[in-house]
Amino acid sequence: MQHAAARVPYDVQRTFTEHSALVLTPQMRMLAAGMPSALARGAATAVSGPAGCGKTTMLKAVAAVADPAVNTAFADITRGSTDRQVWEEIATAVLGVTVEGTARDMRHATLEHLVTHPTLLIVDEAQFIGRAGLLQLRWLWAHPFPNGFAIVLAGSDLFSHLDADESIASRINRRIALDHHTAATMVTHIQNHHRLAAITDRDLLVRINEQYAQGSWRKWSNFLAELRDQQHRGPITEQAAQQALTSITGRYIDLAERQPSRR
Repeated sequence: MQHAAARVPYDVQRTFTEHSALVLTPQMRMLAAGMPSALARGAATAVSGPAGCGKTTMLKAVAAVADPAVNTAFADITRGSTDRQVWEEIATAVLGVTVEGTARDMRHATLEHLVTHPTLLIVDEAQFIGRAGLLQLRWLWAHPFPNGFAIVLAGSDLFSHLDADESIASRINRRIALDHHTAATMVTHIQNHHRLAAITDRDLLVRINEQYAQGSWRKWSNFLAELRDQQHRGPITEQAAQQALTSITGRYIDLAERQPSRR
């Protein structure tokens, strides 16, 4: 994995607005640093944290700086997915094409592909995979792939979901817990992440975080995307911020009113 800051590809701008730089947090560095070893031994990593704490952001960042020699497959599981739908998402992500047939057909097509292609499989919202699906995935990452394979499972309250079955929990090689950042840490990340935030008064960013974003990468991404859609240029002003927040929330947020600091 490359550890240097990189530009975010266009296809991940749902999480990162364009003209943003990757911010490798300690958790991202931990995940990235362990990937060469994980690929060599077929390891499984679990990433768990509350909604909006940056799980998807972290996964997209790691995918964006992944070794180009390794196929990085990103699967996003939706609530209520059947085993077939789970494997359709995974097989499509791994092979890059839609696979027809039963869940069994898709598992075997995925297996055959992984035998010859080194792959990092990232599965987001893995808390929506049922026990049977997790057991089938465990079968996948327990298989010895000669060219390298690793899987990263991420989701809300994922650890307790995995721990419900010891045969699954015992085969998770690494766990990374995420939580919402403090105001000071979040604002620093945002200033490093986005060029407009970098030239904006820090006190204003703190107020935006306290009264709207509250340490959520997702909310900050929505805010920065709204500024982009409004074609804002230059340092973020209080007026521009209030206009963006009104568009997002449908209500007026008075950024002049300070809340008790969460730093």
